[in-house]
Amino acid sequence: MEAALPTEEQRNIIEQRTKYAPRSFISLEAHALKEKLNDPLIFQIHQLLERGQHTECFLKLYHLSRNGKLKDLEVFTDLCEILADKVDRDNSGNPNAKYGIRYTQNYLNFMILLRSHGQNSAKQYGIIAGQLPAPSSRHLRYLIRMKLSLSRRPSLHIPF
Repeated sequence: MEAALPTEEQRNIIEQRTKYAPRSFISLEAHALKEKLNDPLIFQIHQLLERGQHTECFLKLYHLSRNGKLKDLEVFTDLCEILADKVDRDNSGNPNAKYGIRYTQNYLNFMILLRSHGQNSAKQYGIIAGQLPAPSSRHLRYLIRMKLSLSRRPSLHIPF
């Protein structure tokens, strides 16, 4: 049972598989994932999620962020800033504070990926949007449409 092996041995097994696998089986996404999994912190988090240990994963992320080891991960820090802003707005007592949230580009990209992954993505996005501050699906569709327009006509400028 491979899952019972220590983390370092699991990493070696994965490296051997990718080393000896035919190039036609390895996609661009796999290369990007492999680069990210070279970071021991991300590899540990990925292993916890694969094993279904979600609570341990979030506790590990919490401890790593408290120790300042995640400062270099821009998407993670943007996510934390959005969550902190949400808590501040909820505790402000202002009923209109929920409007006018400014999402960073990394956070919007994260939410677009979350919304566009898999056949049940609308249901999954709805569950996550109930817990995290999230732009509406309509706003995400608008952003995607504008990005497609920009890719077709580079002279356009999208005001983000």
